[in-house]
Amino acid sequence: MAPIAAQLAWHYRQAGVLEKAVASLAQAGNEAIGLSAYDEATASFTEGLVLLKELPPGSDKQTLELNLLMGLGAMQAMTRGDAGLDTEKT
Repeated sequence: MAPIAAQLAWHYRQAGVLEKAVASLAQAGNEAIGLSAYDEATASFTEGLVLLKELPPGSDKQTLELNLLMGLGAMQAMTRGDAGLDTEKT
């Protein structure tokens, strides 16, 4: 099955279904990691975190945020090293 999470995220965002858009961006980031597309993974995780701010508070929001931050932190550790300032902040 071809990775389609990025396309789904776009469609969910356009439809105003933000929670599914954020979840799809997290999945797209993980799919990009699997393809060694690290810039795309970083972009997906970052876009997800920006979009996450538009969601109302709730337990799902915290889970989504954790998944996005873990993915972004892993990307920063892989591309900038464990001691990088961005990695430490994440």
